[in-house]
Amino acid sequence: MKMEISIVLVLVILALHDNFGNAMCPNSSGNFTFTVEECGNDVISCIRDKTANLTRGDCVNVFLEGGNYNVIGNLTVGLSLRPSTSSLVSLTCTEAGEERNDSFLSVENSSYLELFRISFSSCSRAVEANNVETVIIDSSSFKNMNGSGALNIYNCLNVTVVDTIFTDCINQGRFLEPYRGNSGALSIGFEMESKQAKSYIIENCTFNASFALANYTRQSSSTELALKNIFNGRGGGLALIFNATSSITVQVIGSTFYGNKAAFAGGAIMVFLEEDIGNSDILIEGNFFLENCADRGGGIAFALFSGSSLGPNTLNVTSNVFESNKATRAAGLFVIPAYNGMNNVTISLDNSSFRNNEGLSTVVFSSLRSFLLTGIRTTQPFGGHSPPTLRPVMENMRFENNTAESGVVVAINYPLLLKGKNIFTKNQGSSLRIVSTVVRLEGYLGFFDNVVSGGRGSAMLFSNGQIELTRDSEIAMEGNIGSIGAAIFSEPVLAQSQFLQTIGNPSCFFVYEEDDNRILGVQDWKASVIISSNRAQVGSAIYADQIEQCSYYIDESPFFDVTCFFDGNVCNTSISSPFTFSDNTNSRQSESTRHHHLSIATPPAKFKIACSNLSLTSNCNETQISNVLKVEAFPGETIAIALSVLDDLNFPTYGVISLEIADGSKARINETVFSIYPDEPNYFFSYTFQSDEDVQDTLIIIGSLSSIITFDVMEYFSINISRKHCPVGQILINGTCECSLDEGVVQCDSKASRLLLEPNLWALEVRENDEHGRLFTTFCPPGYCRCNMSSTSLSRAHGQCNSIINLNDPDSQCNCRRHGYLCGSCNEGYSVSALFLHCQDCNDGYGALIAVLILIDSIVIVIIQTLPIYMEKLKMNSFLYSAIFFFQIAPYAASGYPILYGDFHKILRYFGSLLGLYFPYDVCLYNNATALEAFSIRYVPFILALIITPTVIGIMWLLKTRQKITYEGVWIVWMLILNDIFATSFGVLNCTSLPDQNNQARLVWFYDGTVECFSGAHAALAVWAILVLLLCILAIGFLLLVMYRPKKLKFRRIIRKMAEPVKNGFLDEYQYWFVIDIARRFLLIACLVFETDKENAAMFVLSVYFWMYAYFKPYKLATSNIFELLLLFNFWIMETLRSVSFLNDTINDTHSNSVEPSDCDGINVNRANILIVPFIIIYYLPVLYLFLPITVAIVRKCSSKANTYVKNYRNKKRQEPKSADKSMLPKNVTHTTVETGFYSLVGSPHGISTLQDTISSSEKTTSSI
Repeated sequence: MKMEISIVLVLVILALHDNFGNAMCPNSSGNFTFTVEECGNDVISCIRDKTANLTRGDCVNVFLEGGNYNVIGNLTVGLSLRPSTSSLVSLTCTEAGEERNDSFLSVENSSYLELFRISFSSCSRAVEANNVETVIIDSSSFKNMNGSGALNIYNCLNVTVVDTIFTDCINQGRFLEPYRGNSGALSIGFEMESKQAKSYIIENCTFNASFALANYTRQSSSTELALKNIFNGRGGGLALIFNATSSITVQVIGSTFYGNKAAFAGGAIMVFLEEDIGNSDILIEGNFFLENCADRGGGIAFALFSGSSLGPNTLNVTSNVFESNKATRAAGLFVIPAYNGMNNVTISLDNSSFRNNEGLSTVVFSSLRSFLLTGIRTTQPFGGHSPPTLRPVMENMRFENNTAESGVVVAINYPLLLKGKNIFTKNQGSSLRIVSTVVRLEGYLGFFDNVVSGGRGSAMLFSNGQIELTRDSEIAMEGNIGSIGAAIFSEPVLAQSQFLQTIGNPSCFFVYEEDDNRILGVQDWKASVIISSNRAQVGSAIYADQIEQCSYYIDESPFFDVTCFFDGNVCNTSISSPFTFSDNTNSRQSESTRHHHLSIATPPAKFKIACSNLSLTSNCNETQISNVLKVEAFPGETIAIALSVLDDLNFPTYGVISLEIADGSKARINETVFSIYPDEPNYFFSYTFQSDEDVQDTLIIIGSLSSIITFDVMEYFSINISRKHCPVGQILINGTCECSLDEGVVQCDSKASRLLLEPNLWALEVRENDEHGRLFTTFCPPGYCRCNMSSTSLSRAHGQCNSIINLNDPDSQCNCRRHGYLCGSCNEGYSVSALFLHCQDCNDGYGALIAVLILIDSIVIVIIQTLPIYMEKLKMNSFLYSAIFFFQIAPYAASGYPILYGDFHKILRYFGSLLGLYFPYDVCLYNNATALEAFSIRYVPFILALIITPTVIGIMWLLKTRQKITYEGVWIVWMLILNDIFATSFGVLNCTSLPDQNNQARLVWFYDGTVECFSGAHAALAVWAILVLLLCILAIGFLLLVMYRPKKLKFRRIIRKMAEPVKNGFLDEYQYWFVIDIARRFLLIACLVFETDKENAAMFVLSVYFWMYAYFKPYKLATSNIFELLLLFNFWIMETLRSVSFLNDTINDTHSNSVEPSDCDGINVNRANILIVPFIIIYYLPVLYLFLPITVAIVRKCSSKANTYVKNYRNKKRQEPKSADKSMLPKNVTHTTVETGFYSLVGSPHGISTLQDTISSSEKTTSSI
């Protein structure tokens, strides 16, 4: 938009320009006027007809009436071409025939050419002026000249181009004459022997979107052509190429260069002066360079040679703006002064700004002379050359928001002079880079908020260079950011080590102007260097390869001290230093030393290698020999070594480590080059073999420490590795130890000391005869082993609630407060709880609580056993069988559910315990109580029932109420406690074989691996458990015998009455079915307790019983059979869900913020997750099964009563009062409602028929009324 507005304004100026100015032919040989009708197709022919008799020195004025003209050809007479009126004259060319060598308009070998207010467009040929003394282009325009550029001027002495626009022009490199430009828009070249002074002025012109291509002929590269002095691909907008023996004046003033491109150099302007040119003056002033692009010099590229005997050449670039230009090198300005020095070149760059330019650099001053330090002091130890007569000057410049990876301003072999106030701010890259030269400062130099991303020296970068301070000069470096040396970074200086400490610091990157009388110490410098608030990883203020070169600070002993050079107050309060350091920050460097505020660092100067203090399985020992380590490690194991790396100031610093296997073995190192930082002194690596056949027992690895700057080796060290066998859980595969997915191992960690196991596993490393160990795994008792989810890197990778064993600490796999084999023991001071077997703190209050609970338990047993005597309708029924079976057994089956289900499992476990007449509370006996005591207390309901049952029956007999005695309550009590008795007894007898660490087999108790089975206290409890199981089995057998042979038994009536309740609910042919039900409980509980892979055996038992109940239908009531099948199917689904690992994985994966679940101190994990809903629904479905028929029966009963009452009331209204018995309805209603309650509705064998009989009785009563 800016460019379009400028073009419109220029066009308006052209339209208002005076048509009849004085700048016509100086000595006119004629004035001619042509019209479109007369010469529209061929203006050149018309002019030739009128000037046939004229010679080279003659000149004619040609006036064209407004219109479009076709022009193609050349003239050899002087020419002034302009409109005859204010109408626009447009010239174009017609591509006719094979006239490709013809020009659009060419004036050759004449004295004068003027083009005034002429518009040239749409031609592949350029307008040319060859060997013309004076060329004036005024108020004209060139557009879409795509081929040879727009205007090509060659070997002309005086050229003036003003108020002219060049737009969308392309030069394809067609001109092959030496020193002839191939600019996209305007080319001016000179290559002749001429003593005359030459003047070239370009003022108030616009160069827009023009392009200089590399090579039209495609026969030679651009570089090959340049060696022949053929300049193509240079100067997208303007090319100035000169080779002459006289002085030249060039002025480019007030022009705009926008969007021009060059394939090689000078996106906007290319200036080239050959070495024989002297006393020349080039002025680039007041121009605007925007979005130009080239490989070198996106804005301007200068090649200025040193001048001749005529005098020095002068380049002055002043008051220009360079914005958003791009180049590979030097996005703004590229200056190459000379092959033979720059003593005769005066360069001044002042009062200009560079903003938002992008390239490896922004401004480059580069000398092609092949010496190390141009103009270096003769006192320097590496010799040098005499200082230049004329220094290039950069004054009052501003560089802002430029992106330059190699440096915003780069001086290569080029002794710059900085004057006035030069500011670098918010640039990306080193602001000032000094390469093999000395930059002198006379004024102020500021660096603010510059950033080097991953680089060094965001303010100043010295590459074998120096900056020379002068009196009252000042440098400020504030808020700069870099990885190493944020403010100043000094690369190596090419000096011998003996010159590191030399009077006057001639090799330091900071030097002071010479004094004729004496060499000045730093205390006499009248300059200021402020370095503050810079940030880096290391050396935020200064990072120097050889800081000792800056150590001379005083002209008396001790003469040299680096710290005193930068901070004189440290050594002598009377010494003032020009350097000021404050608030510089190093993110990866220790700042605990007394001079850390200097924030100065160097490459490594010395180091010590040692064993790391990290916890690894490898053994690391330091030897008596310096810098040698002996390490024992297995292939693939991470080895850690500690490196104490110090710089010249004895501060921790940054270094590079390289490793190499010394003996040529076929081993490999995972990292051969590694960076080490001061805050991370540990270096990690591992070794492997190329194959299993290449395995050897010892390896020697040679390491070296080097600097990041030069990569020169500072010191060597050796690591002697003795190969260890692969650790437990791993085997050697392809030359490295990898996880063996046997024995339940899922994953190994990098340190090989921890293994991720499948869920619910406990592991132990066992050895035999001091050989390599092996891993033994077995199932862990529920809740004993720690569940690891996203709290560790191993389990995070796998996503399950897995077990993790640390081979160095086997107890780490145990849950809270547990240790020992199978994690079966509680820590000292903790007791095993009776219900969940948790380890918890036990206090004296539990004793009283247990006594109260036993008393309550006794009362409940007495009530249940005596209540049926007074409630005749309280009967044993099939619903009671099934409900008790499910709610007591289901918690054992769900013990392996995902950890997210734990809270709900706990609630249902309490409920099942309550149904079993056991304590609905997780109590403990006393401090340090073991699991054996916890299992012992579970027999309390059994013992109470064993005592209370005969006691109650005996009391009834003594009270002479034996005729009323019923045994319903006795069987209800035993049905409630039987399931837990089975589970407890089987748990006591659950023993497993475990090897100890010496691989000796031991038979231990599953719930406490420290207890040997059938030994000591466990033997007594095991005998008791066996007796209990035998008693139950004998009782069941005796009961079965009673049913089929009662006549042969004494007291057969009493026995038959005792057995009567267990037959209720079954069909007559299946009265023995309760024995099958007891066997189901026995088998299923045994599977759940003894089987480690519980799902398979338990699901088989459930499947068999599901088929039996479905086939035989043993219950009298259809609803009982359906209810039983639903419960079995529900149980089978629960086992199926638990056996599908996908659901367990999914639940744990979606719970990404899980922490280690804990039952310690009542801490609960947030387990809110919608995926636990399937478990809860399946678990609670039996409640719905149980209460649904009860609810239906109650609704039907209430509905029947309501209907009966309504019918009776209506009949009462129809009959006379005398014939109505008012007491009948209430009595009958009362009689029908006697048989209410749970057992009368659905519990008795005739529950449903009783309900129907009630309804029929009510209807008959109503009819009788």
